[in-house]
Parts: sequence; C-alpha cells; structure tokens
Amino acid sequence: MNIINKLLFQVSILLFFVNRIQSLAPAADQIKFFPFTLKCNGITQSYPLTLLTKLFSSVPKRQYALQDINLSFGNARQPKDDDVGIQKNFCLLVGRSASGKSSLLRIISGQERPASGEVLLNGISLYPSVLTDEDLSRSLPKTVIVDSKPDCFDDQFTVLQRIENSAAADKGLDSQVRNSLALSFAKILNLSENQLSGYSLSLSPSGQYLFGLACASMASCHLLTIEEGAESSRVVNVFPPILLLDELLDRETSIVAGNVGKGLTNLAKHGAIIICATHRHQYLVDYADRMITLSGGKLIKDEIF
Repeated sequence: MNIINKLLFQVSILLFFVNRIQSLAPAADQIKFFPFTLKCNGITQSYPLTLLTKLFSSVPKRQYALQDINLSFGNARQPKDDDVGIQKNFCLLVGRSASGKSSLLRIISGQERPASGEVLLNGISLYPSVLTDEDLSRSLPKTVIVDSKPDCFDDQFTVLQRIENSAAADKGLDSQVRNSLALSFAKILNLSENQLSGYSLSLSPSGQYLFGLACASMASCHLLTIEEGAESSRVVNVFPPILLLDELLDRETSIVAGNVGKGLTNLAKHGAIIICATHRHQYLVDYADRMITLSGGKLIKDEIF
C-alpha cells in the first residue's frame, strides 16, 4: 500500500509540473482570414508577330493574345464555415492551347504588363502609372504561380518546418505566427500530423502536391494585424493566398487530382482565390465552383456552378 501511495504521489507531482509548463507556454494563435477582391478590367495583351514567332514561339500565333477580358474574383465579406457553395473562389480556366490561359495568369501574377487594361487587388492597380505613398503603405497578398511539384529531396527539415520557412522574409512574421499559419494551411489542405512530422520524400503524390500548395499559401498570404486575445492568445488577421495553377495536375491521375481538389476546395472556402488553367477540367470540375472558357484570346463563357 505504501508503494502505491508513493507512486500516486509521484504521478500527482508530475501532472502538476506538466500543467504548470502548459500554462506558461504561449497559447496558439487564432488565424482569421479577411476577404478581398481581384478584378481584371479590360485586359488586352499583344505580342509582336513575326515569321520566327509564328514558327518557333510558344505564345499565341496571333497579334492579340487577350482581348478585353473583364473578370472579378473574391468576396467583399468575411467567409464563414457554412458558406458551402457561396464562395466562388475556385475557378477553372479552360480552352485550347494558345487560347490565352497562361498569358492571363502571367498578367494577374505581375510577370507581364498588359497592353491595356488593369488588374486590381482590393481596388489597387498592380500596374499603376504612378505609384503613390498610399499604394506603398497598403498591404496586399502576393500572387503565386504553381506549375509543378515542390522539391521533395530535402531531408534537413520536416514538412512542417519547410512550410514555415516558405513565408517570405519581408513579411515580418515571428516564429509563433509562422508556426500557426503553417499549421492552419496544413489543416485546411488535409495534411495529417504524421505527414507534417515526416519528410517530404515520404509523402504520397497527392501529399506532395498539397505540401507544395501549403508552401505557396505561406508565400502568398499577407499579414494585416495581430490582436491580443483572451488568455494570452493572439488573433492574427491575414489576407488569404492567391494561387495561380498553370496545368499543375494535367499529367496526374484522376485520383491524385481529386485528392488535391478536395484540399483546394477547403482553401477556397477560407477566402483564397484559386485560378487553375487546365486541359483536363473533368478532373476538378466536381471541386471547383466556376469555369471560365477562353478561345482566341476572348472570353467565351463564364459558368458558375
């Protein structure tokens, strides 16, 4: 009986110190995504048309790659968990080769300046004629093009650590915020704790794509403010990511594409804008909520599911 009492006493002491350590540890940050809008107003793009470009260039074989494209993405209000079917943020961009899909993605990402028209993020032009101090002071999410799997041959860091390290150095995120954001995106994209604690090379094909999308989300999202919450917790307010997928899953099986599609749907429900240029829309049509068809650089159809 004395031995049992001693064991119970030691266990109670151990539990006391465990609870004490947990109470001293910082509470996990709560991530709150704020809505924003992305608009393309009258986007027109043209390329010089010569005999060499007609024969050897990968750009569309016509003068105008895009003609007067007007599109709007995103929401003007806070997304909610029960908004199933309301958040029209996961869009498929379809059309034949040289229809203008990749040209549109490059313009939205800021890689190319359009011949005319503008791209607006929350009303701020990506291509202003004059950049004002007010434009510089207003924070915006960064558009990220994803066109391939991430490098999975890195065994120095776990999957979670690599997602954390994907945040740009100029975002000003402390280690706790990076960890909270990384865990949030991992949960949204259906990455398990076992996957996060392991290395990327051990991930399944679907897991590797989801890992890459989590890294891209970290690179794209933008910190707005950090507010003190209850019991030493913090509320981290961020713009969700803008991900532009350029034929990312076209060479994969329908099973892999479907698993990734589920994660993208969850990400869109949290306010992320996802535009996926693809030749195999049948793989993702059950997960997206919008499909835009281009042909000859013109907007042919804009379907809301």
